Amino acid sequence: MLPPDLSWLPSLARLIRGGALTDGLTPHGAARLAGALASGRRDLFAALGKHAAERPDAPAIDDGDRRLSFGALFETTERVAARLWRLGLRPGDRVAIALENRAEHLILQAALYRLGAVPAPMTPGQPPALLRGRLLDARIAAALVEPELAEPAQEALARLGRAPHMLITLNGELGGTAFSSLERPCAPLPPRFDGRGDEADLLLFTSGTTGRSKGARISMRRAGLGLAFVYLDTFGFRPGDGLYTPCPAYHAAPTLLLGVALLSGAQVVLRRRFDADEAIALLGPGGLTHAFLVPTLLSRLDALPDATLAPLSQGRLRALISGGAPLRPALKTRLLDRLGPVLWDLYGATELGVVSVGKPEDLHRRPDCVGRPLPGLSVRIVRDDGQDAGVDEPGELFVQSRATHLGYEGDPAATGWVSAGDVAALGADGLLRVLDRKKDMILSGGVNLFPAEIEEALESLVGVAEAVCVGVPDDEWGERARAYVVAAPGYG
Repeated sequence: MLPPDLSWLPSLARLIRGGALTDGLTPHGAARLAGALASGRRDLFAALGKHAAERPDAPAIDDGDRRLSFGALFETTERVAARLWRLGLRPGDRVAIALENRAEHLILQAALYRLGAVPAPMTPGQPPALLRGRLLDARIAAALVEPELAEPAQEALARLGRAPHMLITLNGELGGTAFSSLERPCAPLPPRFDGRGDEADLLLFTSGTTGRSKGARISMRRAGLGLAFVYLDTFGFRPGDGLYTPCPAYHAAPTLLLGVALLSGAQVVLRRRFDADEAIALLGPGGLTHAFLVPTLLSRLDALPDATLAPLSQGRLRALISGGAPLRPALKTRLLDRLGPVLWDLYGATELGVVSVGKPEDLHRRPDCVGRPLPGLSVRIVRDDGQDAGVDEPGELFVQSRATHLGYEGDPAATGWVSAGDVAALGADGLLRVLDRKKDMILSGGVNLFPAEIEEALESLVGVAEAVCVGVPDDEWGERARAYVVAAPGYG
């Protein structure tokens, strides 16, 4: 049992002083939000009700094909929740969402929170056999999928004994339910409906530490409002802001950031593909304030000429957030030099939640860091002998917080300190460095070698565009490092 945590109070105080929680909030709106929270709806849906009452015409979602205001989003979500109730969905039921970046993804997720059902986002690009297996393992009660996944989803539902109408697609393929039919007006939910289900209220799939896909059971209820205040304070979202991402909404980091943005009253702009010209137009003068891009996409931006990138430093952009994979220190430095103090680096894992956030000042000071651990979160760096590592000494990273998962689906519950299998080091300045995956470490002659550090050193050399390092067997040393290098243009 985790002790009471009040570390979020400074974040709440800053949010109130800055107006992020109170801008445009009338006494009626405050009473409505407080009533929803007191009744147990400590989730995204309660916040949507607040923003719909105060700013009904403010933009909430734009997926390129469909745009919804906060008023329309709230109304649509309530209708979808009521329709799902009448289809037979109940609190605690798991619902798979294998959908591209569409407004329907967020509408359904909010409606499931309203019901107390459990969203289980999954990649729509997976092979049919893999999807079928995941649906069976998760014992899902319903599924919203892209048309090409309708058949394997229907097969899994049938094997689980679910009714055909629990297959939901955009156009009602295979006799399932068309999503548009869920949005039609209908009788509201029962008046005393409290929408509380099982302790785990989100199921996120991850490769874990073994490479085998697992469902991590997440409890946002356990994380509580305090963590929401910390996230709002950390990322600096305010009503009227906007978040752009082409990264899949079924991944942990986009799921978090999209939720935090909507919680704050900011607009979210989803795209199914990354287009550099469109991204620059969306984030340039008069555009959005935040973006989430994985390092691969940031590398594509960095490859553009200065004149093409210039609009990014001329608009409202305050946070260009990287996550999902390591961001090379050299790329951090170049982007900070080219764009100014807007680059952020987020480190976390599905099992751990967000562990640390590197703000521009942290990345300027130490480009190889991922910032400072968030308030309310305890970090341990453990050596191979089980002892705590010293300052700047590498070891396996363990985290204890209310955001860590409750365990993998079908496995014993995770308790206490949780690891995602990363090797890290914590400096005297409080900045965290993530060195590599523990399973990628090379043991050569009794010395631990981390491929990421070798790759970073090689890529700092003139004439090297990319490098990758792997361990290979060696009769004398046990293992030795072998590097493969891609020459920069003009150095081939």
